[in-house]
Amino acid sequence: MSDKLSMPACDKVTTRIQVRATTFVRLESLQQMLGLKSMNAIINAGLDEFVKDVPFGKKESERLDEIIKNNIAARDAAKLAKGISTASNKKG
Repeated sequence: MSDKLSMPACDKVTTRIQVRATTFVRLESLQQMLGLKSMNAIINAGLDEFVKDVPFGKKESERLDEIIKNNIAARDAAKLAKGISTASNKKG
């Protein structure tokens, strides 16, 4: 049994969005021009720039902590379902 599971970093979330087809085609072109394997880096850079001036205070920090906590719990549950030890159930 493999101990490998495909999981995003605990400080990331997966979301699904709809974009105009013309925007998607342009993103594909930009990805090819930059020689990137995925559009993720391009999209994240653009979104980071878009929200850079949005305040990030206590409320946002608490929400971030909640997301990370939930992601760690989901990761541990997936590992347990596959029979893989997690940090919380390792003996040592």
